[in-house]
Amino acid sequence: MRYRQIQNTIIVLTISLLGFACSDLSTSSDSDEATVNGRVESNEGQKAKSSGYQSTAVEGATVTMARVTADGSLEAIQNASAETNAEGEFTLQVDADAVTDASGDIIVVAEKEGQQWKACLYGELKNGSSIDLKPITIESSGEASVYQQVVARGETGLVSKADIETYIGSEAAAEIQANSEAAAEFAVALAKEAEARATFFANQSIEITEEQMMEIKNAKAEALANLHASLYASSSQSAKADAYNTYTQAVASAHTEAGINANAYAKAKEGASNLIIKNTTELSSSAQSEVRANSAVIVAIAVDKAVQARMEAAEIAESSVEAAAQAGTQLRADVRSKATAGASEIQSLFASYNHKIVDVLEQEFSANAETIVGINSQINSTGGIKATLVASIGASANTDAIVDAYSTFYSAVETLVSNLFTAGTDAEAQLVSDIMILINIEN
Repeated sequence: MRYRQIQNTIIVLTISLLGFACSDLSTSSDSDEATVNGRVESNEGQKAKSSGYQSTAVEGATVTMARVTADGSLEAIQNASAETNAEGEFTLQVDADAVTDASGDIIVVAEKEGQQWKACLYGELKNGSSIDLKPITIESSGEASVYQQVVARGETGLVSKADIETYIGSEAAAEIQANSEAAAEFAVALAKEAEARATFFANQSIEITEEQMMEIKNAKAEALANLHASLYASSSQSAKADAYNTYTQAVASAHTEAGINANAYAKAKEGASNLIIKNTTELSSSAQSEVRANSAVIVAIAVDKAVQARMEAAEIAESSVEAAAQAGTQLRADVRSKATAGASEIQSLFASYNHKIVDVLEQEFSANAETIVGINSQINSTGGIKATLVASIGASANTDAIVDAYSTFYSAVETLVSNLFTAGTDAEAQLVSDIMILINIEN
């Protein structure tokens, strides 16, 4: 039964993505060509997803289009060429009817003096349409290289361009650009993360319908299109940071907005995210830290939403829900500020959030405050059940082993709460158990 659920989830995911095209196009019936607007920027060594993002316009670069072929290589599209101006801006015009077979699999390529930059075309190319790309940089180049590998592996049904955008920053992108094996490995890691999420959902008896999956993909596509439009139009660093913040919030909320249980999604996302780091060994430790920090932002949003949703469902005091919301806001801000944080630093941020939510539970269940503190302490004690979870995850990169480790952790927390939280009702004990799991799953 569990295998069938996993298989069905992956099938739905694949069907939905294959039928999916992300676009944010404005259409004019007066034009018989498609227009792509963009800007080429040199930002090596900078963090595009951070507020410290800086760039230099690339003037005089030749910009062209290319198809991504079945083996991941690029095939130039004729009669589509432009040159960047002093601000690095360009406008490409092309007869979309001549390249409709490549819709969704087009790369925009910029070249100057032996340097090359790339970006995926996020939209269906149609005559009379206009697409705004985010700046073409080292970061977009790395993302495009990974997408080429996703196409080569035949896994566009599992990994979307939005998934690639979510994890890669400019440090990881620079290494991916310089190392084709790193690009291929990252494509594999993203596919494993998607498969692991399906396994986690199946393990929690969560079935996602094709309609829900399409809604999720459309939401992520809209978020991606809005991100590109915002970045193309933005000139200030703060506006760029705001655009990325809005994007990650939308991506992290896509499942719950489609009706997927927030608790289940937070567990699935956190557990599956382990597969990203474990399967990107070609990246340096600092690049892995960048990927980990980007992943942690999504997990922070998912956990915060799940904690609030669980509290609201239990109809606890509005002040308690508000306190939890404030703790979640602070966690997201703290994680976003750590563009290349190491694992221990990310853990410390989640530990601070953990303590704030425990304080909320103490206030809500004042008669059992000591018990609640004791439960959390036992979970996090040396040699405790959290330590067992971390050790189990660290010992294996196997999806089933990681899923089993989390399942064992969930059961252990539930047993611990059942044994110690005896003065409350069954409903209160279940609330405490669910929240203790959520605030302790990040490792």
